[in-house]
This record gives sequence, C-alpha cells and structure tokens, in this order.
Amino acid sequence: MSGGRAVAELNEQIIAKEVWPKTALKENDMLEIVTFMGGGSK
Repeated sequence: MSGGRAVAELNEQIIAKEVWPKTALKENDMLEIVTFMGGGSK
C-alpha cells in the first residue's frame, strides 16, 4: 500500500504499527486490517 494509512486490530485491540513486525499470531487469533479511503459526494 503505497502512501496509504492502515490500522491493525488483533483480537479487538488496536496494535501500534511499530510492533507489527514483532507480533506473532496464534491459532484462533483474529486479525483485522483497516485501510482508509478518501471520497464523498459533491
């Protein structure tokens, strides 16, 4: 994702981007990644 913004949530807790590389996933973990988009109506 070039230049975009994203938030990661692990088991309903937002995790800081700085700890993403150090975060190990375990069986039955729920990972959700949310990206933001601009837009709207005129």
